[in-house]
Amino acid sequence: ISRDLLRRILEPEPDCTLAFAEDGEKAWALLSDPIHRFDIGIFDLMMPRLNGLGLVERIRATPALKAMPIILCTAVKDRATV
Repeated sequence: ISRDLLRRILEPEPDCTLAFAEDGEKAWALLSDPIHRFDIGIFDLMMPRLNGLGLVERIRATPALKAMPIILCTAVKDRATV
Protein backbone atom coordinates (compact mmCIF):
# COMPACT_ATOMS: atom_id res chain seq x y z
CA ILE A 1 0.00 0.00 0.00
CA SER A 2 2.79 2.43 0.91
CA ARG A 3 4.65 1.69 -2.31
CA ASP A 4 1.52 2.33 -4.39
CA LEU A 5 0.83 5.56 -2.51
CA LEU A 6 4.37 6.81 -3.14
CA ARG A 7 4.06 5.85 -6.79
CA ARG A 8 0.84 7.87 -7.17
CA ILE A 9 2.42 10.89 -5.47
CA LEU A 10 5.75 10.85 -7.32
CA GLU A 11 4.93 9.56 -10.83
CA PRO A 12 3.33 12.83 -12.01
CA GLU A 13 6.45 14.81 -11.07
CA PRO A 14 8.40 15.98 -14.12
CA ASP A 15 11.89 14.53 -14.56
CA CYS A 16 11.21 11.90 -11.89
CA THR A 17 12.09 8.33 -12.81
CA LEU A 18 11.07 5.73 -10.26
CA ALA A 19 12.28 2.21 -9.53
CA PHE A 20 10.43 -0.11 -7.18
CA ALA A 21 11.39 -3.36 -5.48
CA GLU A 22 9.15 -5.64 -3.46
CA ASP A 23 11.82 -6.56 -0.91
CA GLY A 24 15.15 -5.39 0.43
CA GLU A 25 17.26 -7.88 -1.51
CA LYS A 26 15.75 -6.75 -4.81
CA ALA A 27 16.27 -3.12 -3.78
CA TRP A 28 19.92 -3.92 -3.04
CA ALA A 29 20.28 -5.59 -6.46
CA LEU A 30 19.01 -2.40 -8.14
CA LEU A 31 21.18 -0.13 -6.00
CA SER A 32 24.36 -2.13 -6.45
CA ASP A 33 23.99 -2.40 -10.23
CA PRO A 34 26.38 0.22 -11.69
CA ILE A 35 24.04 0.77 -14.64
CA HIS A 36 21.58 2.50 -12.30
CA ARG A 37 22.16 5.79 -10.49
CA PHE A 38 19.77 6.96 -7.80
CA ASP A 39 19.48 10.45 -6.30
CA ILE A 40 17.53 9.32 -3.23
CA GLY A 41 16.27 6.12 -1.65
CA ILE A 42 12.92 5.74 0.11
CA PHE A 43 12.73 2.44 1.94
CA ASP A 44 10.32 0.72 4.28
CA LEU A 45 11.74 -0.24 7.64
CA MET A 46 9.94 -3.60 7.55
CA MET A 47 10.77 -4.95 4.06
CA PRO A 48 10.89 -8.72 3.56
CA ARG A 49 14.18 -10.63 3.11
CA LEU A 50 16.34 -7.60 4.01
CA ASN A 51 14.82 -4.94 6.26
CA GLY A 52 15.34 -1.21 5.85
CA LEU A 53 18.07 -0.94 8.48
CA GLY A 54 20.01 -3.82 6.93
CA LEU A 55 19.73 -2.16 3.54
CA VAL A 56 20.94 1.17 4.93
CA GLU A 57 23.95 -0.61 6.49
CA ARG A 58 24.88 -2.05 3.07
CA ILE A 59 24.39 1.32 1.38
CA ARG A 60 26.54 3.18 3.91
CA ALA A 61 29.28 0.54 3.57
CA THR A 62 29.41 0.99 -0.23
CA PRO A 63 31.62 3.92 -1.32
CA ALA A 64 29.58 4.69 -4.45
CA LEU A 65 26.32 4.83 -2.46
CA LYS A 66 27.23 6.01 1.02
CA ALA A 67 26.35 9.69 0.39
CA MET A 68 22.94 8.93 -1.13
CA PRO A 69 20.13 10.57 0.87
CA ILE A 70 17.78 8.02 2.44
CA ILE A 71 14.27 8.27 3.83
CA LEU A 72 13.07 5.36 5.97
CA CYS A 73 9.31 4.92 6.24
CA THR A 74 7.33 2.69 8.53
CA ALA A 75 3.77 1.93 9.50
CA VAL A 76 5.03 0.50 12.80
CA LYS A 77 3.52 2.24 15.79
CA ASP A 78 5.70 0.60 18.43
CA ARG A 79 7.69 3.45 20.00
CA ALA A 80 10.76 1.28 20.70
CA THR A 81 10.98 0.22 17.04
CA VAL A 82 10.51 3.76 15.74
